[in-house]
Amino acid sequence: MISKAVSRIRRQLRQSPFTVTGRLLAVAWLFCFFAIFDSTLTKLLSYVTWLLLIGFGCGFFFRPKLLVKPCWLPVVFNGHRFDLQLNVTNAGRVGAYDLQLTLELPPEGLQASVLTNSIGSLAPGETVAINYSLTPTMRGEFQIERLTVASLFPLSLFRFLANYPLKHSILVAPSYESQQEIIGQVVEGLDLSESAGNSKKNSVLEYIGSREFRPGVPVRRWDFASWARLGTPSVREFSEGSDSVVVVVVDTTQRAAPVDPVLESVLTTATGIVLRLNELGESVMLITVGKAIEFCESRNSADFREEFLTRIARLKGEAAKINWTIAWDQILREAPSNATLVTVLSDPEAQRILDQSNLGSRKVITCPVAPVHRRRTAAIVPGLSEELISP
Repeated sequence: MISKAVSRIRRQLRQSPFTVTGRLLAVAWLFCFFAIFDSTLTKLLSYVTWLLLIGFGCGFFFRPKLLVKPCWLPVVFNGHRFDLQLNVTNAGRVGAYDLQLTLELPPEGLQASVLTNSIGSLAPGETVAINYSLTPTMRGEFQIERLTVASLFPLSLFRFLANYPLKHSILVAPSYESQQEIIGQVVEGLDLSESAGNSKKNSVLEYIGSREFRPGVPVRRWDFASWARLGTPSVREFSEGSDSVVVVVVDTTQRAAPVDPVLESVLTTATGIVLRLNELGESVMLITVGKAIEFCESRNSADFREEFLTRIARLKGEAAKINWTIAWDQILREAPSNATLVTVLSDPEAQRILDQSNLGSRKVITCPVAPVHRRRTAAIVPGLSEELISP
């Protein structure tokens, strides 16, 4: 109770129009007012009053008019410190002095060692870059609502506050360093190499049709004929011939709220596998199974890495039980017949139903997930035995 009261008083003091110096002068003015019949204190009262009036007038006249623009950030990784840069421009006709800029962070997800930066002076039209060092503490999407700017000019007597909405979202993807051993062994089990990846990159592409335009596609891929005929932007789509596709199936079952460590482990492992395959030039299809089955394919996509990480950062777990019989039927219809399935599952029912499904010529590699499959990991990870790979 006492701590809440103290915190409330602190918040009110920070929002007070007076700074610490201003409050001391106001208290002095109040004592002088009580002793107004004393001629000596009356003179002091007039001095303090004029000081406050002049200080308020100067501060009111030099209130800053700023433009605040956050620099665009790609997806960041959980636990990795990054700098959020804000470009602050003085859009007023007079200079801005003694500014304190405080970043308003969400209650969870992001931490900063210092939230307040200072600017001594900012001339009209001048732009300065302010950096805030932030560290994500969990996966997800977090919105930074606003920047609070306090002008303390002159002499730190008054605090003129202004709020600048940012509405800037930070996407945090899982960091997969802790799963490097498992990821490396799974990729080795796929019998891939960097040379094979390079040959795939240099392979001849076959035109198979057109699809809807997406930002990031090079101009040489734009399909101007279809664009003119249909009236909507479109791009040409190519196929890499008979190259196989690695299909990564991710179980999004969530057993705990708001953060399920098992789900986070699944997403962490899947992220490492997909990014490693993408670096090797392999064609990857990510399938997330939840309330709906969603697909994200790397073939013919110049912006796959960012699209994939964005999808993983925003992914919500599925609390309801998943019907894996229907899910596997749909997945196997979509997966190419020569594909290799890499399953990252936390639901034992999902693996049981997959073992009973007609896989055709597809190969399946089951990726162990900690902590649910921690005991099983020691038995199946080394060498990826034949129990793990079914024809």
